[in-house]
Amino acid sequence: GWVLALSVIFGMATLYWERKTQFPLINLSLLRIRTFATCLIAGNVSCISISAAPLLLPLMFQTGFGLSPFTSGLLVLVYAMGNLFMKTSTTWVLKKFGFRSVLVVNTPMIALFAVGLGMLSLGTPLVITLVLLLGAGLVRSMQFTSLNTLAFSEVPPADMSAASMMQSTMQQLGFGMGIAFGAVALHLVAFFRGNHGLYAPPDFRIAFVLSAIFGLIAFPAYWRLLPTDGLEVSRGPRRKVSESATSSILEQSNSVGEERA
Repeated sequence: GWVLALSVIFGMATLYWERKTQFPLINLSLLRIRTFATCLIAGNVSCISISAAPLLLPLMFQTGFGLSPFTSGLLVLVYAMGNLFMKTSTTWVLKKFGFRSVLVVNTPMIALFAVGLGMLSLGTPLVITLVLLLGAGLVRSMQFTSLNTLAFSEVPPADMSAASMMQSTMQQLGFGMGIAFGAVALHLVAFFRGNHGLYAPPDFRIAFVLSAIFGLIAFPAYWRLLPTDGLEVSRGPRRKVSESATSSILEQSNSVGEERA
């Protein structure tokens, strides 16, 4: 309790100081940029939802299905491969459909794949397991690349450093909170089922469903995006951004997203 109280006190003191200083580390005025605020807040919700899977998957394979750590690692590797494969086509997808369409479609797909992973069992055919793992990795990568690119599409160059710091910090926080969300959800499900630390496949199923539902909270924010948001980045210039610059921004975002994901 006292840790939470101290956190609130120091947090409020930090915000007060940041509002008074000329060059704040946390520039709250950047939240007035609609696309940046959407990616920072709704994007963090997506990050928490997605980040539960790297914890739940190996636990489910080993404690739920009784697989060896080596076999579990090979299966999780397929999930990671989906992240890498998506990097080869994110630029084309964003140029073709735009940020709003991609996020509006990809967010429910993340939830569907999360539910699908939760429905896996020891008797599920290997092909179906691999397809679900690969697909979950693909949509994860698409979401992070889209958010990391759109976040900076309307940020003035002078504020780019502060915006990058805020985005990176929130995303790292989201990764940690996602792990915590998955652990807490799994523990509570097992507790109410009377297992008390002995996790069964149904516990993982419910935990995955909870992470899917939580991720859908961000959907209304993505729906409110305009079709023109990030258009100069996703589909090339109409005024200022050249085609080479467009590709450069997206490729740079791919590499940043890869490092963070």
